Amino acid sequence: MSDMGFPFIDMPTVKAKPRLSRWTILSDRGIPIQEQNGIMEMIHDVVDRMKNVDHVGLLKRHSADLIARKNAIYREWGIGVFPGGVPFEVAYLQGKSQQYFHRLLELGFSGVEISADCIPPIPVREREHLIREASGLGLEVFTEVGYKRVGDEFGKDSLAVRAAVEGILTDLNAGATKVTIESNELTNYIAAGELDRLISIVNEVGLEKIVFEIGAGGKVNAELGTWLLENFGSEINVENIEIDRLLHFEAMRHGLSRAGNFQYFTRSNNPTGALASKLD
Repeated sequence: MSDMGFPFIDMPTVKAKPRLSRWTILSDRGIPIQEQNGIMEMIHDVVDRMKNVDHVGLLKRHSADLIARKNAIYREWGIGVFPGGVPFEVAYLQGKSQQYFHRLLELGFSGVEISADCIPPIPVREREHLIREASGLGLEVFTEVGYKRVGDEFGKDSLAVRAAVEGILTDLNAGATKVTIESNELTNYIAAGELDRLISIVNEVGLEKIVFEIGAGGKVNAELGTWLLENFGSEINVENIEIDRLLHFEAMRHGLSRAGNFQYFTRSNNPTGALASKLD
Protein backbone atom coordinates (compact mmCIF):
# COMPACT_ATOMS: atom_id res chain seq x y z
CA MET A 1 0.00 0.00 0.00
CA SER A 2 1.22 3.51 -0.81
CA ASP A 3 2.62 5.68 1.98
CA MET A 4 -0.20 8.21 1.59
CA GLY A 5 -3.92 7.57 1.61
CA PHE A 6 -4.57 9.27 -1.75
CA PRO A 7 -1.23 9.56 -3.59
CA PHE A 8 -2.94 10.39 -6.89
CA ILE A 9 -4.42 13.66 -5.51
CA ASP A 10 -2.20 16.71 -6.08
CA MET A 11 -1.99 19.12 -3.15
CA PRO A 12 0.26 22.15 -2.61
CA THR A 13 3.68 21.20 -1.25
CA VAL A 14 4.29 22.16 2.38
CA LYS A 15 7.78 22.68 3.78
CA ALA A 16 8.85 19.79 5.97
CA LYS A 17 10.01 20.32 9.53
CA PRO A 18 12.24 21.84 10.74
CA ARG A 19 11.10 25.02 9.00
CA LEU A 20 11.52 28.75 9.58
CA SER A 21 7.94 29.72 8.81
CA ARG A 22 4.43 28.22 8.83
CA TRP A 23 4.87 27.39 12.50
CA THR A 24 1.84 26.17 14.40
CA ILE A 25 2.35 26.43 18.15
CA LEU A 26 -0.19 24.20 19.86
CA SER A 27 -1.45 24.83 23.40
CA ASP A 28 -1.17 21.99 25.90
CA ARG A 29 -3.98 22.82 28.29
CA GLY A 30 -3.68 19.69 30.43
CA ILE A 31 -3.37 16.95 27.80
CA PRO A 32 -3.19 13.68 29.78
CA ILE A 33 0.15 11.93 29.53
CA GLN A 34 -1.60 8.67 28.58
CA GLU A 35 -3.03 10.35 25.47
CA GLN A 36 0.04 12.18 24.23
CA ASN A 37 1.46 9.51 21.92
CA GLY A 38 -1.90 8.88 20.29
CA ILE A 39 -2.44 12.58 19.70
CA MET A 40 1.09 13.09 18.39
CA GLU A 41 0.72 10.20 15.94
CA MET A 42 -2.14 12.08 14.33
CA ILE A 43 -0.82 15.65 14.35
CA HIS A 44 2.98 15.74 14.86
CA ASP A 45 3.65 16.80 11.26
CA VAL A 46 1.67 20.03 11.59
CA VAL A 47 2.84 21.01 15.09
CA ASP A 48 6.15 22.88 15.35
CA ARG A 49 6.19 23.72 19.04
CA MET A 50 4.07 22.89 22.07
CA LYS A 51 3.23 25.64 24.57
CA ASN A 52 2.26 24.40 28.03
CA VAL A 53 -0.35 26.84 29.27
CA ASP A 54 -1.38 24.96 32.40
CA HIS A 55 0.13 27.71 34.58
CA VAL A 56 -1.15 26.46 37.94
CA GLY A 57 -0.28 22.88 37.04
CA LEU A 58 3.31 23.84 36.27
CA LEU A 59 3.82 26.07 39.30
CA LYS A 60 1.94 24.13 41.96
CA ARG A 61 -0.03 21.02 41.06
CA HIS A 62 2.19 18.73 38.97
CA SER A 63 5.30 16.84 40.09
CA ALA A 64 8.65 17.42 38.43
CA ASP A 65 8.54 13.81 37.22
CA LEU A 66 5.20 14.28 35.46
CA ILE A 67 6.31 17.50 33.77
CA ALA A 68 9.58 15.93 32.64
CA ARG A 69 7.82 12.83 31.27
CA LYS A 70 5.38 14.94 29.28
CA ASN A 71 8.22 16.99 27.81
CA ALA A 72 10.18 13.83 26.93
CA ILE A 73 7.27 12.50 24.89
CA TYR A 74 7.12 15.70 22.84
CA ARG A 75 10.89 15.55 22.29
CA GLU A 76 10.56 11.99 20.99
CA TRP A 77 8.19 13.33 18.34
CA GLY A 78 10.60 16.13 17.43
CA ILE A 79 8.55 18.90 19.02
CA GLY A 80 10.09 21.50 21.32
CA VAL A 81 8.16 22.61 24.42
CA PHE A 82 8.03 25.87 26.33
CA PRO A 83 5.71 27.18 29.05
CA GLY A 84 3.40 30.13 28.60
CA GLY A 85 4.60 33.51 29.82
CA VAL A 86 2.64 33.67 33.08
CA PRO A 87 5.00 31.40 35.10
CA PHE A 88 7.96 33.51 33.96
CA GLU A 89 6.19 36.68 35.06
CA VAL A 90 5.52 35.17 38.49
CA ALA A 91 9.18 34.14 38.80
CA TYR A 92 10.34 37.59 37.64
CA LEU A 93 8.22 39.38 40.22
CA GLN A 94 9.78 37.16 42.90
CA GLY A 95 13.32 37.87 41.66
CA LYS A 96 13.84 34.23 40.61
CA SER A 97 14.24 34.45 36.83
CA GLN A 98 17.66 32.76 36.78
CA GLN A 99 16.44 29.86 38.93
CA TYR A 100 13.42 29.58 36.66
CA PHE A 101 15.57 29.29 33.50
CA HIS A 102 17.75 26.59 34.99
CA ARG A 103 14.74 24.64 36.27
CA LEU A 104 13.17 24.67 32.80
CA LEU A 105 16.26 22.91 31.45
CA GLU A 106 16.17 20.37 34.28
CA LEU A 107 12.53 19.61 33.46
CA GLY A 108 13.26 19.07 29.76
CA PHE A 109 11.80 22.28 28.33
CA SER A 110 13.48 23.48 25.14
CA GLY A 111 12.35 27.08 25.40
CA VAL A 112 10.95 29.89 27.51
CA GLU A 113 8.52 32.73 26.96
CA ILE A 114 9.77 36.03 28.36
CA SER A 115 6.81 38.35 28.53
CA ALA A 116 5.45 41.31 30.45
CA ASP A 117 1.86 41.46 29.32
CA CYS A 118 0.31 41.04 32.78
CA ILE A 119 2.96 42.95 34.75
CA PRO A 120 4.53 46.40 34.35
CA PRO A 121 6.93 46.62 31.38
CA ILE A 122 10.42 45.28 32.03
CA PRO A 123 13.10 47.95 31.37
CA VAL A 124 14.64 47.48 27.93
CA ARG A 125 18.19 46.73 29.09
CA GLU A 126 16.95 44.27 31.71
CA ARG A 127 14.71 42.57 29.15
CA GLU A 128 17.69 42.22 26.80
CA HIS A 129 19.76 40.73 29.62
CA LEU A 130 17.04 38.18 30.40
CA ILE A 131 16.79 37.15 26.74
CA ARG A 132 20.57 36.80 26.43
CA GLU A 133 20.79 34.85 29.68
CA ALA A 134 18.09 32.34 28.68
CA SER A 135 19.40 32.04 25.12
CA GLY A 136 22.93 31.54 26.42
CA LEU A 137 21.72 28.58 28.47
CA GLY A 138 20.42 26.96 25.29
CA LEU A 139 16.75 27.85 25.64
CA GLU A 140 14.73 29.03 22.65
CA VAL A 141 13.37 32.42 23.69
CA PHE A 142 9.92 33.63 22.68
CA THR A 143 8.82 37.16 23.48
CA GLU A 144 5.71 39.26 22.89
CA VAL A 145 4.70 42.79 21.99
CA GLY A 146 1.31 44.16 23.02
CA TYR A 147 -0.92 43.55 26.00
CA LYS A 148 -3.34 40.84 27.06
CA ARG A 149 -5.26 43.08 29.43
CA VAL A 150 -7.70 45.64 28.09
CA GLY A 151 -8.71 48.60 30.23
CA ASP A 152 -9.13 52.35 30.27
CA GLU A 153 -5.39 52.96 30.49
CA PHE A 154 -4.46 50.96 27.38
CA GLY A 155 -5.92 48.79 24.66
CA LYS A 156 -7.78 51.61 22.95
CA ASP A 157 -5.19 52.33 20.27
CA SER A 158 -3.37 49.96 17.95
CA LEU A 159 0.27 49.23 18.70
CA ALA A 160 2.38 51.97 17.10
CA VAL A 161 4.41 50.73 14.14
CA ARG A 162 7.75 52.23 15.19
CA ALA A 163 7.40 51.02 18.78
CA ALA A 164 6.47 47.52 17.61
CA VAL A 165 9.34 47.29 15.10
CA GLU A 166 11.93 48.58 17.56
CA GLY A 167 10.68 46.25 20.28
CA ILE A 168 10.68 43.20 18.01
CA LEU A 169 14.11 43.91 16.53
CA THR A 170 15.60 44.58 19.97
CA ASP A 171 14.34 41.20 21.20
CA LEU A 172 15.58 39.39 18.09
CA ASN A 173 19.01 41.02 18.29
CA ALA A 174 19.23 39.95 21.94
CA GLY A 175 18.63 36.31 20.92
CA ALA A 176 14.87 35.78 20.73
CA THR A 177 13.79 33.07 18.28
CA LYS A 178 10.44 34.64 17.38
CA VAL A 179 8.29 37.47 18.70
CA THR A 180 4.52 37.23 19.10
CA ILE A 181 2.06 40.03 18.39
CA GLU A 182 -0.75 39.79 20.94
CA SER A 183 -4.26 39.00 19.71
CA ASN A 184 -5.66 42.16 21.32
CA GLU A 185 -3.38 44.26 19.13
CA LEU A 186 -4.31 42.30 16.00
CA THR A 187 -8.00 42.73 16.79
CA ASN A 188 -7.41 46.47 17.17
CA TYR A 189 -5.84 46.62 13.70
CA ILE A 190 -8.86 44.91 12.19
CA ALA A 191 -11.37 47.09 14.04
CA ALA A 192 -9.55 50.28 13.03
CA GLY A 193 -9.01 49.18 9.43
CA GLU A 194 -5.24 49.60 9.84
CA LEU A 195 -3.91 46.71 7.79
CA ASP A 196 -1.22 48.99 6.35
CA ARG A 197 0.31 49.45 9.81
CA LEU A 198 0.57 45.72 10.37
CA ILE A 199 2.00 45.23 6.88
CA SER A 200 4.67 47.82 7.70
CA ILE A 201 5.68 45.88 10.81
CA VAL A 202 5.85 42.59 8.90
CA ASN A 203 7.84 44.12 6.04
CA GLU A 204 10.43 45.64 8.36
CA VAL A 205 10.86 42.60 10.59
CA GLY A 206 10.20 39.65 8.28
CA LEU A 207 7.17 37.36 8.32
CA GLU A 208 9.19 34.34 9.51
CA LYS A 209 10.22 36.17 12.71
CA ILE A 210 6.69 37.05 13.81
CA VAL A 211 4.10 34.83 15.49
CA PHE A 212 0.47 35.89 15.38
CA GLU A 213 -1.54 35.05 18.48
CA ILE A 214 -4.91 34.00 17.08
CA GLY A 215 -6.28 32.36 20.21
CA ALA A 216 -7.13 33.74 23.63
CA GLY A 217 -8.81 32.29 26.69
CA GLY A 218 -8.92 28.82 25.14
CA LYS A 219 -10.73 29.99 21.99
CA VAL A 220 -9.44 30.46 18.46
CA ASN A 221 -10.58 33.60 16.65
CA ALA A 222 -11.53 32.15 13.24
CA GLU A 223 -12.22 35.63 11.84
CA LEU A 224 -8.75 36.80 12.85
CA GLY A 225 -7.14 33.65 11.45
CA THR A 226 -8.97 34.06 8.14
CA TRP A 227 -8.01 37.73 7.93
CA LEU A 228 -4.33 36.95 8.51
CA LEU A 229 -4.31 34.12 5.97
CA GLU A 230 -5.98 36.30 3.36
CA ASN A 231 -3.50 39.14 3.85
CA PHE A 232 -0.24 37.34 4.61
CA GLY A 233 -0.68 33.86 3.17
CA SER A 234 -0.45 30.33 4.52
CA GLU A 235 3.18 30.65 5.70
CA ILE A 236 2.24 32.70 8.78
CA ASN A 237 3.34 31.53 12.23
CA VAL A 238 0.49 31.21 14.72
CA GLU A 239 0.07 30.28 18.36
CA ASN A 240 -2.55 29.64 21.03
CA ILE A 241 -4.16 26.98 18.88
CA GLU A 242 -6.18 24.52 20.90
CA ILE A 243 -6.04 20.79 20.19
CA ASP A 244 -9.66 20.68 19.03
CA ARG A 245 -9.10 23.52 16.52
CA LEU A 246 -5.70 22.50 15.19
CA LEU A 247 -6.85 20.48 12.19
CA HIS A 248 -9.53 23.04 11.42
CA PHE A 249 -6.85 25.72 11.18
CA GLU A 250 -4.69 23.45 9.02
CA ALA A 251 -7.68 23.16 6.67
CA MET A 252 -7.88 26.96 6.68
CA ARG A 253 -4.21 27.12 5.63
CA HIS A 254 -5.07 24.94 2.61
CA GLY A 255 -8.25 26.82 1.75
CA LEU A 256 -10.36 23.78 2.55
CA SER A 257 -12.45 25.26 5.34
CA ARG A 258 -15.82 26.95 5.46
CA ALA A 259 -14.25 29.65 7.66
CA GLY A 260 -12.11 30.68 4.66
CA ASN A 261 -14.96 30.24 2.19
CA PHE A 262 -13.20 27.18 0.68
CA GLN A 263 -10.70 29.41 -1.14
CA TYR A 264 -8.80 26.41 -2.53
CA PHE A 265 -11.47 26.05 -5.21
CA THR A 266 -11.06 29.61 -6.48
CA ARG A 267 -7.31 30.06 -6.12
CA SER A 268 -5.41 30.36 -9.37
CA ASN A 269 -2.55 28.31 -7.86
CA ASN A 270 -4.49 25.14 -7.10
CA PRO A 271 -2.65 22.16 -8.61
CA THR A 272 -4.58 21.88 -11.88
CA GLY A 273 -5.98 25.39 -12.23
CA ALA A 274 -9.07 23.83 -13.81
CA LEU A 275 -11.52 24.83 -11.12
CA ALA A 276 -10.25 28.38 -10.99
CA SER A 277 -10.59 28.81 -14.75
CA LYS A 278 -14.15 27.48 -14.67
CA LEU A 279 -15.11 29.86 -11.90
CA ASP A 280 -13.51 33.02 -13.37
